[in-house]
Parts: sequence; C-alpha cells; structure tokens
Amino acid sequence: MLSYRHAFHAGNHADVLKHFVQVQLHQYMNQKDTAYTYIDTHSGAGVYALDSNFATKNAEFDTGIGPLWNRTDLPPALAEYVDLVRGMNPSGKMRYYPGSPWVADQMTRPDDRLRLFELHPADSKILADNFRKAEAHKAEQGERSRGRRVMIERGDGFLSLKALLPPPSRRALVLIDPPYEVKDDYRKVKDALEEALGRFPSGMFAVWYPVLQRMESRQFADRLKRLPAKEWLHVTLTVSTPGPDGFGLHSSGMFILNPPYTLEPLLREVMPYLVKVLGKDAGASFLIERGSQVTGAAAGRVGAGGAARQPVGNARRASPRSGTGSLRLPGQAMPTRDAGAKDPARPDGAAAKVNAAARAKRFSRPDTERADERFDPARDPAKAPRARYADERPRVPGARPERAASGRPASGRPVAGTGPARPPRKRG
Repeated sequence: MLSYRHAFHAGNHADVLKHFVQVQLHQYMNQKDTAYTYIDTHSGAGVYALDSNFATKNAEFDTGIGPLWNRTDLPPALAEYVDLVRGMNPSGKMRYYPGSPWVADQMTRPDDRLRLFELHPADSKILADNFRKAEAHKAEQGERSRGRRVMIERGDGFLSLKALLPPPSRRALVLIDPPYEVKDDYRKVKDALEEALGRFPSGMFAVWYPVLQRMESRQFADRLKRLPAKEWLHVTLTVSTPGPDGFGLHSSGMFILNPPYTLEPLLREVMPYLVKVLGKDAGASFLIERGSQVTGAAAGRVGAGGAARQPVGNARRASPRSGTGSLRLPGQAMPTRDAGAKDPARPDGAAAKVNAAARAKRFSRPDTERADERFDPARDPAKAPRARYADERPRVPGARPERAASGRPASGRPVAGTGPARPPRKRG
C-alpha cells in the first residue's frame, strides 16, 4: 500500500519526539572524528510546506512544533531541535518543516554519508528534487560538493538495509519509521532489526512507531526488547487520552537499540516539559525505560515497566527470590532455620492432622459406591462378585482352574495340549 503521505502529519507531536531524539543521536555520533553512515529506510519527501493543502487539512503541526515555536523557556536539548527548524524559516514565520533526511543533512559532517530510501514514487521524486536544490544552493555559496555523500534510491528500505551493513567505517546510525499502514510492518521492522544486528551488532538503531489500540502496536516494544542488542532505551509521549473509537494518533514512541548513555538524562529533562506544553488533558504523560536484552524464559517474567514479575500462590514458596524454597539463584546459599523457629509456610500440629485426614478422605474410595474387586480372604463369600458365565466359579488368585473330563476348564474354554487325540490324517 502506497497511500500514506507524511505531508498530512508533518510537524505533529510524533515528529517532535522523533526529530528531537534524532538530533541528540547525531550529536553523540559527531563526538568522534571517524565518519559514519546515516541510513533512513523510509525517508519521505525530506521537506514539507506547512501552508500546503496536505498540511493545512488537519493542521497537525498545531499539536507539535506550533506550541514550541515562540517559546523562550525551552530546555537546552530541545532548543537545539527547535533552532534547526527555525533555520529553515529565516523570515521567522513557521512555513517549512524538515523531515528526517533534512535533519540528518544538517547534523552530519562533510565526511559522513547519507543513504536514503523511499518507496512512494511521488515522495521519492520530491526528495531527490529537494536535495538537488540544496546542492545547487550550496554551490552558489561557494561550498564544494562532496561527491556521492548523499545517495537517494527509490526502493524498499527493509530490503536495502542488509546490503549496507556493516559500513566501511564501522559506524552507523539507522532510522526506521515506516507508515505502519498494514500490520505486517511491525513484523518487518523486527525481522529487519534482527538481521541487521546479526550483521552489525554495534550499530545504533532508532525505531519510531505509533502507540495505537491494535494488538501489534501494544506488543511491539516488548518484542523489540528481545532483540540481540546489548542495551535498549524506550520512550513514549502521550498528548491526550485515547478516544473511545480508537482513532487518531494520541501517542508515539521511540525505541533505540545500543543507545548513547547521554540520551536518557536528556529525555528525563525534556519529556516533562513536552507533556506540559503539548498535553491536552489529564491523560498526557510520558514513559522512559531502559534495559538489556530479554531472553529465554525471562521474557515471560517481565511485567509492566520492565520489572520482574513476583511469584503468586504456592509458587512463592519455591521461588528463588523468597529464599525458602528449593530453587536457588547462582551463588545463593541454602537458608538455615533455628530449631525452634516456625516455618510460616507449614501449618501447626493440629492443622496438619486435619489436613492429613482431609487428604485421606479425599483420595479414599467409599464402600457405598461399588464393591472392592481386590482379593480379601476375610470377605463374606456371599458378597463375592457374580460369575460371568453360568458354569464359572469365582477365581482365587494363585489357584489353577479345575479341568473337566472333556479336557476343558470349568469355564468351557479349551486348553492347549488337552482333550482327546485327533485321528491321524491319511496321506495320498
């Protein structure tokens, strides 16, 4: 499906979160002199006019960059992103908004490389035209072209990603933000990241996704936590309470694999400010969580917020976290109890007798249901089970059945090797 056009949503609260995080990732990558490669799997058009028919239809920029445009109390990290947008609008009027390729072009250095992919034919053409105009403008200003610094390709970024990893410089920043028009996009993101980490485990991968009511969206972050990355960082921004119909984008998230250690403190400084400025009602909130790869059975023991689930019921007695069961964590010693100490998991003497009697009554077979078919020498013969045949007597274990003169037992069944001999068969 190629119906999605990001021009309808340019500059909304989801773009603010995505591009603010992207700016901080570039700032971290620029700290080293070694060049790196920026890969954008779903680039879009690169630049969006906020006064176009697409953008003004829903005016979603009023939920994002609009409230931040004239603020003078911006946190320093957020001010870097807003100043980049203001740089595209020298007149002071909010008219243009940059997409992720343009943010990358402004934040990267001359030796860094940009690899941009877009599958939509119209957006791919606009993207190429925008960068062609930008190169022409730089040439007029006397800036020397860097050759094939920016490469734009019309194609599927998921399929093209594996051909670029690992990059020659062994440093890369990858941004993945498909439109999620179909449910299959969630699976494609996970599969592409799993293969990319296998090829380039040290790369930095940033994923944007919408937080929706559908099951694929709610489970998306938990599935990304299981990817074989050393660390991950997850942040979400919610601007309003979701409607009862489930329509509309009220929340979005960024999931970063191998994140920089400087990003989490910046998020904890900026996210409360974004909730205060962009929030519409009491449902506005944010979430920040960080951890390492969740593997094996531990994946099923992770609860809300990434905390380990606590055992309930009888499982608590055998849990290694309780310290009283038979299970032990690595290096955990066997607990010792005083002779006079009472185990709270065990009942006292009177209760133990009651429980034992209840178990005996539970698992015993009452005599009123049916006769016990096991052998009992003291049983009354009158209560013996009825014979199955008219001439069959009740059998006693260990006794051999009586044989009749005809060579058959009392039950009438033939026995091998008994009875009258057969006449010899005539030959010829």
